[in-house]
This record gives sequence, structure tokens and C-alpha cells, in this order.
Amino acid sequence: MDRIFSKGTLLVFSIMLVVIGCSFLLRGCNSEREVKANVFPREVELGFPVMYRDSTENVKELIWEFGNGDFSTDHKGTYTYTAPGNYKVRVKADGKAQEFVVKVVQKKKTAEKKFVRIVAPKTAYVGEGVTFIADGDATDWQWKFGQTGKVDSHEQDVVYHYDVPGNYQVRLISGNMEYPVFHNIQILSAATTRVTTPGGGGDGDIYEPLRQFLQNIVDHRGSYDKNYRGALKFLNNNERLLVVVNNSNENDFYSYCHGLHITGKQHGTYIDMAIPEIEGGKVKRLLVSQRTSN
Repeated sequence: MDRIFSKGTLLVFSIMLVVIGCSFLLRGCNSEREVKANVFPREVELGFPVMYRDSTENVKELIWEFGNGDFSTDHKGTYTYTAPGNYKVRVKADGKAQEFVVKVVQKKKTAEKKFVRIVAPKTAYVGEGVTFIADGDATDWQWKFGQTGKVDSHEQDVVYHYDVPGNYQVRLISGNMEYPVFHNIQILSAATTRVTTPGGGGDGDIYEPLRQFLQNIVDHRGSYDKNYRGALKFLNNNERLLVVVNNSNENDFYSYCHGLHITGKQHGTYIDMAIPEIEGGKVKRLLVSQRTSN
């Protein structure tokens, strides 16, 4: 019986089988590797940053593609889109890819007006600047701080100084309000021991360090991480806490601070006030009043 295959032919087939087997083995090893990455938030208003992060182990080559021609080789960071739309964000880690879809929308319009309320501390000290914020949709503000018996200010946000210790009732009304809203504040003597750390049971000027931490982030003064963690202590260490800027723009605290760090200095941003809104013993959101020189 004639031989169908010669020794040479069998050797060639054996080598081919070995190569194919190794190829499948390598593919199997590579398929077991998982790209660990995330993009947050997946829906964002125009002008606000998107956070991206890759935590895949032992990556040699990494690239983020943001769906508009821009890219980054950093493992983590923030990116701000300049136009609304749906963007396919892709991360490649050593050739293996993972994709996300980010929706960038125009600024949302407020459907309903908010009831007006006063955001202010419950205690303060003689001679210090006490911050009062009128939170809500209204016009023609009229503040009475209970010390002069007359209208003291027509501004929405006010810094007021008390000269005499005592208990005062603050009155606020505007042109489209049927009834005023009130806030009670106790003014202590300057000789009274002040509470200067968050969670100490008092209000007054304890939030000035919080404002200063945020201003330091804007001015790139000191370590970003140190200022960020310092501010976070006033907010129950909640990085996702809602931040309301100038009664309109809303963002989470992590994104807000990154935005300050990236664009705050070049825009000449100044933080006027930063007051946590506390409800049930927990910080519900952070109210910020800020302005820019541009």
C-alpha cells in the first residue's frame, strides 16, 4: 500500500498544529484579562467635566478616546466636552478595549420655581461677618436683620455684622412672596469661646475654613489633595454631595473641585460663600456663591 504522506509532509503538519495550538492558548490567556475602567457621569450638562479612570493591572499601553478626536494616555482624569451630543468613549489597555456612551446635554431649564428660604447659621458672634443666603426664585429682596428695625439690604446674598449680643429674628420677603420667611439667630459676645472645628455643635464662622480650602484649590495654593480632603471633612466625606453654585448650576463635589482646579484660576474665580445645608444631622448639599473676573 502506497504511503499517503511522506515524513516531510507529516513534519510540516505537526509544526502547523503546534503553532495553531499556541495561538489558541495565547488568545485564551489574553481573553481572560479584563479591562477595569469607568466613566462618570454618563449624562452631563455642557460645560461640566466627565471623570474617567482605568484600574487595569500591569498595563503597558493605555489610551482613552473621547469620541471627538481627542485622546489621553493618563490612567485617570477629567474631560470637558465643548458641544452637546452622544459620544462613544473607548479605553484601550494593551489592545483590549472597553466602550462607554456619554450623553452631553444643554443646561436644563428649571421647570418649577423653588420656595424661598433663608440659609444662615443659627449662632454667630458680635462683629463678625455673618453670611445670609436667600435660596429660591424671587426678585426685589428685602432683608430685616432685627437690629435696626428697618430694611437693611436688597441683595439676594448678604454679609451682615451684629453689634450687640442677643437673639434676633431675621425677616426676608420679596416682590412675588405673599408672606415673609424668618430665621432665628443667636449673637454671642466676642468673649465667648468659639467653635472652630466642624461637628463641634455650633455654626458662626466655622465654615470659613471650608471656603478657604476651595479658594486655595482655585489659586493652586498648597497641595490640591490636602485642600480637597480638608474641605471634604465639612461634608461628611461625601465626594458625591450635590453642590449648588449661585442658586443654579448643580454638580457633585468631586467634579466641582476638579473644575475649580482646572479653570478657576484662569477665570479669576473668587469663592464668596460656601455653606453646607444640614438636615437631620447630615449634610444634604453644599451652597456656594462665587464670581469670576471674566
